[in-house]
Amino acid sequence: MNTVSIKNVRTRKEHKCWGCGRKFPAGSVLERNTQTEGVRIFSTYWCDDCQEYISAHSPYYMDDGIEFGGLLNDDEYMIKLAGQEGPTIVCLCGSTRFSESFQEVNLQETLKGNIVLSIGCNMRSDTEIFGYMTQAEQDSVKAKLDELHLRKIDLADEILVLNVGGYIGESTRNEIEYAKLIGRTIRYLEEL
Repeated sequence: MNTVSIKNVRTRKEHKCWGCGRKFPAGSVLERNTQTEGVRIFSTYWCDDCQEYISAHSPYYMDDGIEFGGLLNDDEYMIKLAGQEGPTIVCLCGSTRFSESFQEVNLQETLKGNIVLSIGCNMRSDTEIFGYMTQAEQDSVKAKLDELHLRKIDLADEILVLNVGGYIGESTRNEIEYAKLIGRTIRYLEEL
């Protein structure tokens, strides 16, 4: 017969909740140890929201167990979780030549309570920063930075395109297409 024990976890830096998949600092999640005849088989970690839901549905979840991320497939739970969203994560996209706009919009979005992801080098244009490199080196660095920016879009809820004066360059167009592909909301600084 399986038994479940619950204790606070304080030994690791962070744990991933088995219900929603979010990461939490150690000590802020509960550890469930599944045991058979007193021998620990495995541990799972649960945030307060998922733990509350599991407790409310304990006959099903406690007896039958749950696979990793299983609550993600429970529509009722996901609707509840969606109602508790934190700040919107906004990724700024646009030409590095508009560094002042990046700084201004970053501040505006932050003051709205949004988490802002932006370009890594926003004080000067790419040409100013990487002008000493050969063209091949510049192309390599640019490709790596473009890929990194796509990962920022992965993390974001939406992108905000800084289309100053209507300008949208090739990299920014690629970022817009990628954001559309993965279902991100797209906003523009200036109307199209």
